[in-house]
Amino acid sequence: MRLATLFPRRSHARVPVFAAALILALASCQEDREALTAPEDAPSLARKAMAPEPLSSHTATLLPLAQEVFSAESRVGSQEKLGTVRIRSSTCDVNGASVTFVARGPAAGPYPGTFVETGTITAGPPDAEGSRWTTAFTAEFRIHSHLGQVRGTKTQFQAGQFTCDDPNFPAGSISTGSMWTFYHAEIKTHGALCIYEGTARTEFGHFPGEASALAELFTSGAAPTCTARGPGHD
Repeated sequence: MRLATLFPRRSHARVPVFAAALILALASCQEDREALTAPEDAPSLARKAMAPEPLSSHTATLLPLAQEVFSAESRVGSQEKLGTVRIRSSTCDVNGASVTFVARGPAAGPYPGTFVETGTITAGPPDAEGSRWTTAFTAEFRIHSHLGQVRGTKTQFQAGQFTCDDPNFPAGSISTGSMWTFYHAEIKTHGALCIYEGTARTEFGHFPGEASALAELFTSGAAPTCTARGPGHD
């Protein structure tokens, strides 16, 4: 789904940038996700790992991160709260663009709870048709769940559309981005370190004076690969 569908160009109405709309967009990407294949040199600890040592029955019941959903939204003047999205910095000019954010909100799926993510989206200059494309996306995240504490990183592996400084929005510099990423995450539990890897889809929108939203769907991922940790490991 193109971002223009999510963020229609309006000059007078309030901009409808809501996390729910982003999540719907992620759901609409299922066919794209199924057709998508990772590069051959993609990291895969599952392929590289040696046979794990015997672990407790608890680690055997740990779920994959696939279908985990992050959603966060800040709307000016709204009493409804769905987490927060704070913009640390943003730039947009003829040479390129970037935006750094901190998002906090509910996490739903196999590890329900809350999440916090810090990320930076970088985009190149406009092409001949005036379109921009992301050149990098990096993020660090944590999930706080009663099932365990998950922490990890994300990096872009497929560029997405990026917009900023749209003249149709008089409020100021807007930023929207859509990226495919690899994630690498770990959970420490019951004397074991368990590693997760897979792909995720990120949708982001920031409209100064209106709203900011982030929605992410972990689109793939196998059960974690766990290794026993002996005494002395923290």
